[in-house]
Amino acid sequence: MRSRRHDLVRIRPDPDDVQPSVVELRRERIEQPEQLEARCAAFFGEPEGGWRAEHILFSSGQAALANLLLCLGEETSAKLEVAHAGAYFETRELVDRIGAHVASATEARCVIVEPIACDGRFSTHDANAVASKLCSGQTLIVDETLSAPFSQISEVLKAVANKDVAVIRLVSGLKLLQQGLELANVGIVSVHAQAKARCEALAAQLRRMRTLTGAGLRLADALALEAPFFLDLDQTRAYAQRVFAHNRALERAVRRRNLVFKPLVDVDQRRVGKPYCAFELARDNTAAALEAIAAKIEREAKRRRLLIERGGSFGFRGHRYEVIEPETGDPSFLRVALGARREYSCAGLIDLIASIAAGAI
Repeated sequence: MRSRRHDLVRIRPDPDDVQPSVVELRRERIEQPEQLEARCAAFFGEPEGGWRAEHILFSSGQAALANLLLCLGEETSAKLEVAHAGAYFETRELVDRIGAHVASATEARCVIVEPIACDGRFSTHDANAVASKLCSGQTLIVDETLSAPFSQISEVLKAVANKDVAVIRLVSGLKLLQQGLELANVGIVSVHAQAKARCEALAAQLRRMRTLTGAGLRLADALALEAPFFLDLDQTRAYAQRVFAHNRALERAVRRRNLVFKPLVDVDQRRVGKPYCAFELARDNTAAALEAIAAKIEREAKRRRLLIERGGSFGFRGHRYEVIEPETGDPSFLRVALGARREYSCAGLIDLIASIAAGAI
């Protein structure tokens, strides 16, 4: 990995009076993953219509969003006003801590849209429709974590083609971009602007903020992400499509037999898909009742010799499940994430969870 040091800090340590561990820590704060960022350009493609794009990598998706909000907040003397069309609870909390929520996108300096969102029930938000209502000077952040590598950005750019609006794609690269191997946490920010100077200035500001906050990739993570399948578009799309297809099959099987869960709502997924399924109980939707369902999954999976583990759905290679209790007070739900593996367990788990939904287990 070729890298260079940021102009903000120049380190010329004397090995006689500086501990190597300290030098290494400071060096990782200013590491610039230029080759990986160049691969982002090839992965996402060059924008059309005279738009410019810059790609900046962070240590996680949340680190990327936090640095974005900090940078945008520097442009105003008051608190950054943010409209959020989405459901991710940590995004809500970041906005509460760094900026101020406003209800209307037209009144916000920054607008965050999650095209596919989940707070126990899936919902969609039309980033194109939001973009068409924005005015010059606003910034639109499109969080495509749950739909990457299938992007709507080219359509969004067309919707604001005659306006001075910066469009920023945000992706947590740990989810669907690493073939499920979970090599390293990484957040990808893609800045789009029609004016070259504005695009470069915002990218430079983000890289400086990344250094100041220590939100850059660790050297070990950057090296791990040099794996050739990371940011390979064809392989990544094929992988994501398998994940979407398996969870779509699970949702259909549950819908056909469902007596236990709340009705599953169809959402316009714009020809993409959902990387997991979320279930709320029709009656007594408490965390304790959902834990009883989770216990059934664990017990029956062992009896049927099906491979599934309890835990977060990062990576989506194997099959996982967990009970989610949102800190926001929103209803608890059961998340089942069928991974990309095509094997006995995938079909068996679809039948198992559909049987639970029918009340047969």
